[in-house]
This record gives sequence, structure tokens and C-alpha cells, in this order.
Amino acid sequence: MIGFEQPLALVLVALSITGLYTIYTASDKYPKILGATRFAVILLLALAVAGPQIQMSQQRMENPHLNLLKDNSRSTQFMKQENIQFSDIQTETEIIASGNSSEIKNNILRNLEPNKAYLVMSDLQTNEDLTQVVKEAQKKNATVSFIKPEMQEEHAVTIRGPSRTVPGANNRFTVKVSSTAESPVSVEVMVDGETVKEGEISGNWSFTRQFESKGYHKIKAVLKANDRENANNAYYKTVEVTEKPKILVIGESSPLQSDLQQYFKLEHVSEVPEDLSSYDAVFAKQEFNEKELIPYITKGKGLVYTGEYNMPYSILPVRKVPGADNENKGARIILAVDTSYSLFSDREQTAETVAGSFVKILGRNNPSSKVAILNYGLGNEGYDPRIVRNPGQPAFLGLTYQNDRQRLMSRIASLEGTAGAIQSYGLRGAKELAQRKEGETAIVMITDGKFEDITKATNSNIKITAEQDKAKMKEVAESLDSSKHPLYFVTIGDAADTSFLSELTSRTHIRSFEYLKSGGRFSIMAGGGNSGVGTVQSINNQHFITEGLNTNSRVTGTDSVKVRPSGNLLLATQDGDPVLTTWRYGLGRVAAFSADNKNLAGLMREDPSAVIRTFSWAVGDVSREGRWVSVSSARRGESRPEVEASYSIEGLTRDAGGTYSDRLDPEGLGFHSFHGVPYSYNYNPELQEVGYDSRIDSIARKTGGEVYSVGKKDKIVSDLRSFSSEKVVRKTSLTPYLLVLALVVFLGEVGFRKFKGRR
Repeated sequence: MIGFEQPLALVLVALSITGLYTIYTASDKYPKILGATRFAVILLLALAVAGPQIQMSQQRMENPHLNLLKDNSRSTQFMKQENIQFSDIQTETEIIASGNSSEIKNNILRNLEPNKAYLVMSDLQTNEDLTQVVKEAQKKNATVSFIKPEMQEEHAVTIRGPSRTVPGANNRFTVKVSSTAESPVSVEVMVDGETVKEGEISGNWSFTRQFESKGYHKIKAVLKANDRENANNAYYKTVEVTEKPKILVIGESSPLQSDLQQYFKLEHVSEVPEDLSSYDAVFAKQEFNEKELIPYITKGKGLVYTGEYNMPYSILPVRKVPGADNENKGARIILAVDTSYSLFSDREQTAETVAGSFVKILGRNNPSSKVAILNYGLGNEGYDPRIVRNPGQPAFLGLTYQNDRQRLMSRIASLEGTAGAIQSYGLRGAKELAQRKEGETAIVMITDGKFEDITKATNSNIKITAEQDKAKMKEVAESLDSSKHPLYFVTIGDAADTSFLSELTSRTHIRSFEYLKSGGRFSIMAGGGNSGVGTVQSINNQHFITEGLNTNSRVTGTDSVKVRPSGNLLLATQDGDPVLTTWRYGLGRVAAFSADNKNLAGLMREDPSAVIRTFSWAVGDVSREGRWVSVSSARRGESRPEVEASYSIEGLTRDAGGTYSDRLDPEGLGFHSFHGVPYSYNYNPELQEVGYDSRIDSIARKTGGEVYSVGKKDKIVSDLRSFSSEKVVRKTSLTPYLLVLALVVFLGEVGFRKFKGRR
């Protein structure tokens, strides 16, 4: 097949044909020969300028090459050892994890190369979010397959729950059984020696317990299994019960305080009082004068901060990133408002009310933002595929000036209900409006989130099924550039198809109207920080707050902060943005949240244990008056139990703050005590999750790979050869050949004229 790079140059070819006129009108033979040669030269040059190419399809064969990524961490020891070598295929093996480390994400990413096939042998038991692995493989056209050797029968048990509580509080404890076998296993659970459960458990089993007396209590879970590893068949947990600590709350009241009342005595104030001696910790939700708190903290008290980071605080373990003050100021937002009748029946949760609330909150938190209102619904009002009432008409009105806010509110108040709404048309209209502006424009859809069959003709004569609407919705959402046009949903009512909405794109953010009413906010309202939504990950599992914490919380919005050199980052998003950072300030404990809102609405809704533990850690041991001893529990292979005391004890070393501390070396796993204070020492956390992680099938499918058993080596080789062979189209330019031919013709003409003695 022949193609041309410059089709317009073919005009020269047509013009060169006029040279034929010279040939046919000349009477003498000599002019005819010259006319023919010049015509040939012009024609060849014109064709060369047109850039003719010959396109040929051919099969490109590469030598099959197997890239084996192998996980040698301790949890994989239960795989039956298999020889994964192939005699007729070159195999290159890389170790992506070993020993007590299961941080495999970065090692997989480091090995991914374009157009390569990878075979991973791993149980994939890691707390890391592996979404980036899928995205990077798709971007590089790399396939990630897995090989799953058979597992030996193995079981493991853990106990999750609070390590410190108060009398009368309801404490929830979860016993989790991990297994390589599908059948349940018998477990005995005991609290202070009393059996509370004896029977088979598959997965998780939870129970609640109130402790009425102060002191220490012991919880133990024992598996009755005959497997390879005995250490992970028992788990030990100590719970300390203390009187309710007294916390001073600086800032406005919120639902968060009612959640904390069960564990703490809270007192609400608007500013720091002169005498803080009666409080065990301070919860600051707003900016404060740190000179008023430094003496209090350095003497051993606690501080939890969830406010803004505009002040150069030295007491906090994070600091604001310079130059990040106005990162999101001036952001543009499109409110796409669903005007279905169903959203106008309840005056407390109408689209008008929600949109109005949104504008008010945004005006308060980010007054320099600009907002456009786009209503969509069936009928002649709003946006549909043929009756487009100019979606660009609603101008982006800035919130800085009161009259602009009034214009927006007036526009919202004028909305009227329609016979229904097609969600994909609303998103399409918002997309068209967003793309008319350069830079980032967020889209917020305020909707009931329902997809319905529109089978009866409306005054727009539109008919569409729910599945067609979803398909179009997905198509539009996937065409959005998520870095420039993040997509949010505020759902009204309980009929929203949130499972579908959450699948539209990885940067889709869904919040209910109840979330906004409870103090929640989008990061685009906050002014600064990251506008994305992030999954919270535990960074340091050795801390009291994060020990055994398996959080899957999602937070919207992070502040632009950086962890100080001595800060201890405990929780972060999958992108590395700090969520919770702690440190010791003098003798005191300081925790700073730099994600979610000041009321921690998102974290409290999805995983309150992280917040409760943070406050408990900040409070510390309220019994630390006079002589006291504190011992932390630990895991073998990860850390040693740490003891701290207020007085000199043999073997302890005096610290700069006047306390005494050291690390202990328990003789074995189980319950131990130090000077009457009990603590637990459990097995290596690498033995906690056994068997194959469920994410293996998803990663293989999304990257075009397969999941193989060891007996499918022939299938692996066949697929690898198929991947190494692909049909490619090669283009060969004819321009050099045409130029050489034109030169030969021209030189032939010159030689001919010399031979005839003419010029």
C-alpha cells in the first residue's frame, strides 16, 4: 500500500503534466526528447516532495524472555517450593521482598519496563495500596501475571481492639483467623482466663466487653490447629483501664465530641484559659497562641491539632510548605444540579438547599473561588442532547464579592423540578463547560444518583434505558482528564447507585448531603492542599496508635505540610501526603492531623479507632502521678517492648526529661510483666496474614495478564511467545529513490545535450 505524507504536493504532479504540451507541439525530434526528460524530472521531484511511502505489515518476532519477580518474605514460606525455570526460555529473576519486609509495591514498579511481560510469584500479603502498579503497567503496556504454587496448610490468629479504655465503655474486639485452607478452624478466646468463645471461626469474629474496674486485663486467642508454624497459633493482648481523662476542646462544638464522650471528659472553650493544670490533653480545632500551650505540653501533657496551618507553629510535628498558601485559591467549580422532581419533595434535602449550602461553605472557606451553576433535567429546561440551553451561559462568578454570591444564590433559588434527569447528559454538559476554560475546573454533581429507564416520550422526546445512561456516563467520565477536571458527587437521599458512581474513575469523590451537614467538606472548599481523595495507609506499625491498625479509610483533602525531621509519620495517603504525624515535645505528646476536616468527619465515619487511639496516646497514662511504670507491648522481629518509669529502676537509663527507660528482652511469646505491669509479646507480623491475597486476580486481569498454577508451564510459555510476537506496520519512504532517479534523468539530459553540441 502506498501513502503520501504531503498530499498537497500532488498538485505539482498535475501541473508537471503540462510539460507534455511541449512534447506534442514540437516538430523537431530534439525538442521532444528535451521535453520528455524535463517532464520526467519535474514529475519525479513533485512525487518526492509528496513523500510517497510503502506500508508493509510483517510479524515481528522477539526471543521470549521471562521476567520473574519473586517474593521471599516470611509469609511466602508456606508456598510449596517449585522450580520455575524454563529450559527453552531465558529467565531473569528479581527479588521484590525478603525477610520481614513486604513492601513490594516500589520493587515491582522499579522493574516494570515498556512492552514487557512479568510473572510474579508472591502471596501479595502487604498493606500497601497496589493501584499504582496497575496504572503503571497499563501506561507501559506491560502485562503482570501471577503463578500460584500450592500452599501448605497454615493458620494464624490476631486480636484487634483498644489497648487502653475507661470504665463502662463499650469496647469492640475482633478475632481474625487467616488461613491457607478454606475450612474454618477451632479457636478458644479468653478474657482474664474466662472462655468467651470456643468453636470454629472462619474470617472475623467480634465481641464487645465493658470493664468496670480500673487496672489491667488480658485477652488471649488460641488456635487448635496442627500446622507448620506454631507461633502464630496464639495471640495475646493487654488492655489498660483508667479513669476518663479530661480533655479541653478549643473550637466550635461538633459531632466528633459526642463520639469522644464515651472515652473522655470533654470541656468546650473558645480560647485557651490561664489554668490548664486540670486537663490531661488539649484538642485544638482552631489556631492558637502556642506560647500559652508550650509550658503545659513540655510538662508532660498532650495536644491534638486538626486546624489550619497558617501559623509557623514550632510545637507541631509538621510545618506548612512554603509557597503553598494559595495553591487552590481561584479554583473554578461547576455545580451540575439534578432537577428531578424527587429532589424537590423534601425541603431539607433538595438540590436547591444542597447547592446553596455548598456555595455558602465555599464562600467562607475559599472566597476567591469561582463557581458556575449548570442545571440538567428532562424537558426544555436544562441540558439534553438536542435542546442545549448553552451550557456556557452560566458565567464563573467569583465568591469574593457579596453581589456575586447573591447572584449565585438567586440562580439556585430559581431552579424548578423536572420530570426526571439523565445523569450522563448532565455530566456531558459539565464537561463541555469545563473544557472551555484552561487550567483546573472541578465538577461537582449534586444528584439523587439514580439511573432510570426513560421509556415514555417527554417534551424532549428522549428515550433511554438505565444501562444506556450508565454506559454513556462511564464513557464521559473516562474521557475527563482527572488531573484537570476532578469529579465529585454530592448524593441526596438513599437511592443513589454509589457502587456504580465509585467505579467511574479513580478520582471520583462521593459524599452525601449528611456528610456536608455534619461538618465535612471537599478539599476544594478548604483552600490549599491536595484536591484529591486518598486512601489512608499505616506507615509505622510499631506505634501505639497504629499497632494492628488495618485502616481502609478515605480522606478528601490534605494540607500542604511537611513532616519535621523529628516527626513520626504514622498515617499517609497512597500518594504520600501526611495524614497523622506525632512527636514528643519535651515530656508531652503532640499529634497533628493534616487531612480531612477539623472535625475529622471522614475518619470518624469510616474508622474511628485511629482517632480514638490518637487521643488516648496524647493523654498518655493519667495515673502518672508520683511513682509510675509503663510498658508497651511488641511483636517479635519488629520491635522490643519499651519500658518507661518515673523513678530509678535497675537496668533503666535516665533520659533527658527525667524519666527512666530501656527495651526489654522477653524470654518467649505470651504475657509478661515488669514491676507488676503486664505486657504482651506476639509473633512476627509477617506470619499474620497467610494464603493468597484476593487482589491477585484483579491485578492480572487489569494488566492483561493471567493467573497460573505451577502445572501450567506450557501455557506460560505459549502466552509468552504470543506476547513476544506482534504484527507491526513498517513504512518505507520512496523519496530518496525518486530523487536519485530524477538526478539520473537530469544528468542523462545534460550528457545528451553535450553529445549534440548544444546547450
